[in-house]
Amino acid sequence: MTQTPLYVLAGGRARRFGRDKALEPIDGQPMLHRVIDSLRPAFARVTLVMDREDRYAIPDTRRITDQPPDIGPIGGLHAALQDLQSQHGEGWLFLASCDLIRPQPAWVRPLLDARTPDADVVAYRTDRWETMFAFYHTRLLPRVAERIDARHYALQRLCDDAAAIAAPLPEGLTGIPQANTPEELRRALADEAPPHDGA
Repeated sequence: MTQTPLYVLAGGRARRFGRDKALEPIDGQPMLHRVIDSLRPAFARVTLVMDREDRYAIPDTRRITDQPPDIGPIGGLHAALQDLQSQHGEGWLFLASCDLIRPQPAWVRPLLDARTPDADVVAYRTDRWETMFAFYHTRLLPRVAERIDARHYALQRLCDDAAAIAAPLPEGLTGIPQANTPEELRRALADEAPPHDGA
């Protein structure tokens, strides 16, 4: 376990999914609950970042709201960085989204080991940053605020412009699996299904 806190973004409107994807079941468990249960052992504490505080209630999990709201993941990151800074001053947090498909705690360790004193972001990268499964440092807070003021909301560009460390994906992964649409979820679960024995 790392003493780094985990912040899980669960405040999106899921326009592409068409329904509340945080509650979409995987193996009989809502996706949000599965993400938290899977990753909780790797972190000191878990905080949900939502569009409203009463949206979800999960035991032993703090809740905060997007600041500012309705601007996508950067609003959740901004709220998380502010929350951590107000509690502990400078430090690292880990950001994850509620639509990760069967995330593994082992995926955290390579990113944790890649952190350096002068880095602001540590994330997996192929042709793009895996922004929803990454470490962010509170040093980024002024830059995040500036980008919000300028209405530049893309986390990909934030990582491009920050002191970011790109880590290679764990063996066997082509990306951190996420479900932005029902079809993406269906395909991912089909890829992970055990082979059919023909019986």
